[in-house]
Amino acid sequence: MLCVKNKKYMKKMAGYVVGIVTFIGLSFSLFYYIQLRRNEQSIENYAFYVMDSDSQITLESVDNVLSQQEYYLGCYCIAQKQNIYAQDTKGNVTADVIISNSSLENIIITKGTLLKEDTYGCILSSKIMYRLFGTMKMNGQKIEVFGKDYYVRGIVESDEEWMIVCYSDRNIQAVPDVAGIVMNVAEESYHNKYKEDIENRLQCSNKGGVYYVSDYTTLFGKKDMPKTGTEIFDYMKWKQAWKDILYRKIYKNKDIIERYFYHFTWVHIKWMGLIGLCMFIGFVQIVWRRKS
Repeated sequence: MLCVKNKKYMKKMAGYVVGIVTFIGLSFSLFYYIQLRRNEQSIENYAFYVMDSDSQITLESVDNVLSQQEYYLGCYCIAQKQNIYAQDTKGNVTADVIISNSSLENIIITKGTLLKEDTYGCILSSKIMYRLFGTMKMNGQKIEVFGKDYYVRGIVESDEEWMIVCYSDRNIQAVPDVAGIVMNVAEESYHNKYKEDIENRLQCSNKGGVYYVSDYTTLFGKKDMPKTGTEIFDYMKWKQAWKDILYRKIYKNKDIIERYFYHFTWVHIKWMGLIGLCMFIGFVQIVWRRKS
Protein backbone atom coordinates (compact mmCIF):
# COMPACT_ATOMS: atom_id res chain seq x y z
CA MET A 1 0.00 0.00 0.00
CA LEU A 2 2.83 2.32 0.96
CA CYS A 3 4.67 1.44 -2.26
CA VAL A 4 1.62 2.38 -4.36
CA LYS A 5 1.33 5.73 -2.57
CA ASN A 6 5.04 6.42 -3.11
CA LYS A 7 4.69 5.69 -6.83
CA LYS A 8 1.73 8.05 -7.13
CA TYR A 9 3.64 10.71 -5.21
CA MET A 10 6.73 10.31 -7.42
CA LYS A 11 4.60 10.53 -10.58
CA LYS A 12 2.90 13.64 -9.24
CA MET A 13 6.23 15.29 -8.37
CA ALA A 14 7.71 14.31 -11.73
CA GLY A 15 4.71 15.92 -13.42
CA TYR A 16 5.27 19.14 -11.47
CA VAL A 17 8.99 19.19 -12.32
CA VAL A 18 8.32 18.60 -16.03
CA GLY A 19 5.63 21.29 -15.98
CA ILE A 20 7.92 23.85 -14.33
CA VAL A 21 10.83 23.08 -16.67
CA THR A 22 8.51 23.26 -19.70
CA PHE A 23 7.04 26.57 -18.55
CA ILE A 24 10.51 28.07 -17.98
CA GLY A 25 11.72 26.80 -21.37
CA LEU A 26 8.66 28.13 -23.17
CA SER A 27 8.87 31.53 -21.42
CA PHE A 28 12.58 31.90 -22.19
CA SER A 29 12.13 30.83 -25.82
CA LEU A 30 9.22 33.22 -26.39
CA PHE A 31 11.08 36.10 -24.72
CA TYR A 32 14.21 35.54 -26.82
CA TYR A 33 12.21 35.12 -30.03
CA ILE A 34 10.23 38.32 -29.41
CA GLN A 35 13.50 40.21 -28.81
CA LEU A 36 14.94 38.73 -31.99
CA ARG A 37 11.92 39.83 -34.01
CA ARG A 38 12.10 43.36 -32.55
CA ASN A 39 15.71 43.66 -33.66
CA GLU A 40 14.94 42.29 -37.11
CA GLN A 41 11.90 44.46 -37.80
CA SER A 42 14.13 47.54 -37.87
CA ILE A 43 16.13 46.14 -40.81
CA GLU A 44 13.50 44.34 -42.89
CA ASN A 45 12.92 47.22 -45.33
CA TYR A 46 16.51 47.05 -46.55
CA ALA A 47 17.40 45.31 -49.80
CA PHE A 48 20.65 44.48 -51.60
CA TYR A 49 21.34 44.58 -55.31
CA VAL A 50 24.06 41.97 -55.83
CA MET A 51 26.54 42.81 -58.58
CA ASP A 52 28.07 40.19 -60.86
CA SER A 53 31.67 39.34 -60.00
CA ASP A 54 32.89 40.72 -63.35
CA SER A 55 30.91 43.98 -63.18
CA GLN A 56 34.04 46.18 -63.35
CA ILE A 57 32.05 49.02 -61.78
CA THR A 58 33.83 51.11 -59.17
CA LEU A 59 32.47 52.44 -55.90
CA GLU A 60 33.02 56.03 -57.02
CA SER A 61 31.05 55.58 -60.26
CA VAL A 62 28.09 54.00 -58.43
CA ASP A 63 28.10 56.79 -55.86
CA ASN A 64 28.26 59.50 -58.52
CA VAL A 65 25.35 58.04 -60.51
CA LEU A 66 23.01 57.00 -57.67
CA SER A 67 23.75 59.39 -54.80
CA GLN A 68 20.66 61.53 -55.50
CA GLN A 69 18.22 58.60 -55.69
CA GLU A 70 15.87 58.27 -52.71
CA TYR A 71 16.31 54.52 -52.39
CA TYR A 72 20.11 54.56 -52.50
CA LEU A 73 21.93 54.13 -49.16
CA GLY A 74 25.39 53.27 -50.44
CA CYS A 75 27.42 50.38 -51.77
CA TYR A 76 30.19 48.06 -50.69
CA CYS A 77 33.19 46.18 -52.01
CA ILE A 78 34.69 42.95 -50.70
CA ALA A 79 38.47 42.58 -50.54
CA GLN A 80 38.90 38.82 -50.22
CA LYS A 81 41.49 36.90 -48.20
CA GLN A 82 43.21 39.84 -46.56
CA ASN A 83 45.79 39.42 -43.80
CA ILE A 84 44.59 40.78 -40.43
CA TYR A 85 47.17 41.17 -37.68
CA ALA A 86 46.85 42.00 -33.99
CA GLN A 87 50.16 43.34 -32.68
CA ASP A 88 49.20 43.08 -28.99
CA THR A 89 48.56 39.33 -29.14
CA LYS A 90 50.64 38.52 -32.24
CA GLY A 91 47.48 36.96 -33.66
CA ASN A 92 47.05 36.61 -37.39
CA VAL A 93 44.06 35.56 -39.54
CA THR A 94 43.05 35.69 -43.20
CA ALA A 95 39.57 37.07 -43.82
CA ASP A 96 37.31 38.97 -46.22
CA VAL A 97 37.15 42.72 -45.63
CA ILE A 98 33.98 44.63 -46.51
CA ILE A 99 34.71 48.23 -47.50
CA SER A 100 31.52 50.26 -47.37
CA ASN A 101 30.42 53.86 -47.86
CA SER A 102 26.97 53.10 -46.40
CA SER A 103 25.81 52.92 -42.79
CA LEU A 104 25.97 49.15 -42.49
CA GLU A 105 25.79 49.50 -38.69
CA ASN A 106 22.07 50.27 -39.19
CA ILE A 107 21.53 47.03 -41.10
CA ILE A 108 23.87 44.46 -39.57
CA ILE A 109 23.05 43.77 -35.93
CA THR A 110 26.23 44.46 -33.98
CA LYS A 111 27.46 44.94 -30.47
CA GLY A 112 28.90 48.45 -30.74
CA THR A 113 28.71 51.10 -33.45
CA LEU A 114 30.75 52.02 -36.52
CA LEU A 115 29.70 55.33 -38.05
CA LYS A 116 30.40 55.72 -41.76
CA GLU A 117 32.53 58.80 -40.99
CA ASP A 118 34.78 56.71 -38.70
CA THR A 119 37.76 55.99 -40.94
CA TYR A 120 39.83 54.46 -38.12
CA GLY A 121 37.20 52.06 -36.77
CA CYS A 122 36.18 48.55 -37.77
CA ILE A 123 33.68 45.81 -36.95
CA LEU A 124 34.99 42.28 -36.50
CA SER A 125 33.08 39.03 -36.69
CA SER A 126 32.93 37.23 -33.36
CA LYS A 127 35.08 34.42 -34.78
CA ILE A 128 37.92 36.82 -35.69
CA MET A 129 37.58 38.64 -32.37
CA TYR A 130 38.00 35.44 -30.40
CA ARG A 131 40.83 34.11 -32.56
CA LEU A 132 42.83 37.33 -32.31
CA PHE A 133 42.10 38.38 -28.74
CA GLY A 134 40.52 35.39 -26.98
CA THR A 135 37.64 37.52 -25.69
CA MET A 136 34.36 39.12 -26.76
CA LYS A 137 34.98 42.25 -24.67
CA MET A 138 35.91 45.41 -26.56
CA ASN A 139 38.47 47.68 -24.93
CA GLY A 140 40.03 49.55 -27.82
CA GLN A 141 41.83 46.62 -29.42
CA LYS A 142 43.91 47.50 -32.46
CA ILE A 143 44.31 45.44 -35.62
CA GLU A 144 46.23 46.00 -38.85
CA VAL A 145 44.85 45.45 -42.35
CA PHE A 146 45.89 46.98 -45.71
CA GLY A 147 49.00 48.13 -43.81
CA LYS A 148 46.87 50.52 -41.71
CA ASP A 149 45.79 50.47 -38.07
CA TYR A 150 42.10 50.13 -37.18
CA TYR A 151 40.38 50.06 -33.80
CA VAL A 152 37.59 47.64 -32.93
CA ARG A 153 34.28 49.54 -32.58
CA GLY A 154 31.88 46.62 -32.78
CA ILE A 155 31.39 42.87 -32.99
CA VAL A 156 28.94 41.00 -35.21
CA GLU A 157 27.89 37.48 -34.27
CA SER A 158 29.10 35.17 -37.03
CA ASP A 159 30.88 31.83 -37.38
CA GLU A 160 32.78 33.13 -40.43
CA GLU A 161 35.87 35.33 -40.58
CA TRP A 162 35.11 38.80 -41.96
CA MET A 163 35.24 42.43 -40.96
CA ILE A 164 33.89 45.84 -42.01
CA VAL A 165 35.72 49.13 -42.50
CA CYS A 166 34.49 52.43 -43.88
CA TYR A 167 35.57 53.57 -47.31
CA SER A 168 38.18 56.34 -47.09
CA ASP A 169 41.48 57.56 -48.50
CA ARG A 170 43.19 55.12 -46.12
CA ASN A 171 41.96 52.04 -48.01
CA ILE A 172 41.16 53.41 -51.47
CA GLN A 173 44.01 51.42 -53.05
CA ALA A 174 42.53 48.15 -51.78
CA VAL A 175 39.00 48.74 -53.09
CA PRO A 176 38.01 46.20 -55.78
CA ASP A 177 34.91 46.38 -57.96
CA VAL A 178 31.55 47.01 -56.29
CA ALA A 179 30.00 43.82 -54.87
CA GLY A 180 26.59 45.18 -53.97
CA ILE A 181 24.31 48.19 -53.58
CA VAL A 182 22.30 48.86 -50.42
CA MET A 183 18.71 50.11 -50.85
CA ASN A 184 15.87 51.20 -48.59
CA VAL A 185 12.75 49.64 -50.13
CA ALA A 186 9.84 50.38 -47.81
CA GLU A 187 7.19 49.64 -50.44
CA GLU A 188 7.32 46.18 -52.00
CA SER A 189 5.81 47.42 -55.25
CA TYR A 190 8.95 49.47 -55.92
CA HIS A 191 11.17 46.37 -55.80
CA ASN A 192 11.47 45.86 -59.56
CA LYS A 193 11.29 49.59 -60.27
CA TYR A 194 14.47 50.26 -58.29
CA LYS A 195 16.26 47.27 -59.79
CA GLU A 196 15.47 48.49 -63.31
CA ASP A 197 16.49 52.04 -62.41
CA ILE A 198 19.90 50.85 -61.18
CA GLU A 199 20.50 48.81 -64.31
CA ASN A 200 19.44 51.65 -66.62
CA ARG A 201 21.62 54.21 -64.87
CA LEU A 202 24.70 51.99 -64.49
CA GLN A 203 24.21 50.08 -67.76
CA CYS A 204 24.59 46.77 -65.97
CA SER A 205 22.69 43.58 -65.20
CA ASN A 206 23.05 40.88 -62.58
CA LYS A 207 22.36 37.19 -62.06
CA GLY A 208 22.06 37.38 -58.27
CA GLY A 209 19.14 39.78 -58.43
CA VAL A 210 17.85 41.72 -55.46
CA TYR A 211 17.12 40.26 -52.05
CA TYR A 212 15.33 41.74 -49.07
CA VAL A 213 16.75 41.22 -45.61
CA SER A 214 13.29 39.84 -44.82
CA ASP A 215 13.93 36.98 -47.27
CA TYR A 216 15.94 35.49 -44.41
CA THR A 217 14.40 36.98 -41.26
CA THR A 218 10.90 35.68 -42.11
CA LEU A 219 9.76 32.33 -43.46
CA PHE A 220 8.17 33.61 -46.66
CA GLY A 221 9.90 36.97 -47.17
CA LYS A 222 8.18 40.04 -48.58
CA LYS A 223 8.53 39.72 -52.30
CA ASP A 224 6.59 37.77 -54.88
CA MET A 225 3.91 36.45 -52.52
CA PRO A 226 0.28 36.36 -53.75
CA LYS A 227 -1.48 39.52 -52.56
CA THR A 228 -4.70 40.15 -54.51
CA GLY A 229 -7.91 38.15 -54.15
CA THR A 230 -7.41 36.20 -57.36
CA GLU A 231 -3.72 35.52 -56.66
CA ILE A 232 -4.43 34.10 -53.20
CA PHE A 233 -6.39 31.23 -54.76
CA ASP A 234 -3.94 30.77 -57.65
CA TYR A 235 -2.03 27.51 -57.04
CA MET A 236 0.63 28.26 -59.68
CA LYS A 237 1.32 31.67 -58.14
CA TRP A 238 1.94 30.09 -54.73
CA LYS A 239 4.06 27.36 -56.31
CA GLN A 240 6.28 29.90 -58.10
CA ALA A 241 6.57 32.04 -54.96
CA TRP A 242 7.64 29.05 -52.89
CA LYS A 243 10.13 28.00 -55.59
CA ASP A 244 11.67 31.50 -55.57
CA ILE A 245 11.94 31.46 -51.77
CA LEU A 246 13.65 28.07 -51.72
CA TYR A 247 16.05 29.15 -54.46
CA ARG A 248 16.98 32.28 -52.54
CA LYS A 249 17.70 30.30 -49.39
CA ILE A 250 19.69 27.43 -50.91
CA TYR A 251 21.66 28.86 -53.83
CA LYS A 252 25.40 28.81 -53.20
CA ASN A 253 26.76 32.04 -54.68
CA LYS A 254 26.03 34.25 -51.69
CA ASP A 255 28.48 36.96 -50.70
CA ILE A 256 29.52 37.30 -47.05
CA ILE A 257 26.74 39.76 -46.16
CA GLU A 258 24.01 37.56 -47.60
CA ARG A 259 25.44 34.55 -45.76
CA TYR A 260 25.20 36.58 -42.56
CA PHE A 261 21.47 37.13 -43.14
CA TYR A 262 21.06 33.50 -44.23
CA HIS A 263 22.14 32.52 -40.70
CA PHE A 264 18.92 34.13 -39.40
CA THR A 265 16.91 31.42 -41.18
CA TRP A 266 18.44 28.73 -38.96
CA VAL A 267 18.13 30.87 -35.84
CA HIS A 268 14.39 31.11 -36.52
CA ILE A 269 14.10 27.38 -37.15
CA LYS A 270 15.94 26.62 -33.89
CA TRP A 271 13.83 28.86 -31.67
CA MET A 272 10.53 28.04 -33.35
CA GLY A 273 11.38 24.36 -32.97
CA LEU A 274 12.13 24.83 -29.27
CA ILE A 275 8.87 26.74 -28.74
CA GLY A 276 6.95 24.00 -30.56
CA LEU A 277 8.64 21.28 -28.49
CA CYS A 278 7.77 23.02 -25.20
CA MET A 279 4.16 23.45 -26.30
CA PHE A 280 3.95 19.78 -27.33
CA ILE A 281 5.36 18.59 -23.99
CA GLY A 282 2.91 20.85 -22.17
CA PHE A 283 0.02 19.44 -24.19
CA VAL A 284 1.08 15.83 -23.53
CA GLN A 285 1.39 16.57 -19.82
CA ILE A 286 -2.13 18.06 -19.65
CA VAL A 287 -3.59 15.00 -21.42
CA TRP A 288 -1.63 12.63 -19.17
CA ARG A 289 -2.76 14.36 -15.97
CA ARG A 290 -6.39 14.23 -17.04
CA LYS A 291 -6.20 10.51 -17.72
CA SER A 292 -4.32 9.68 -14.53
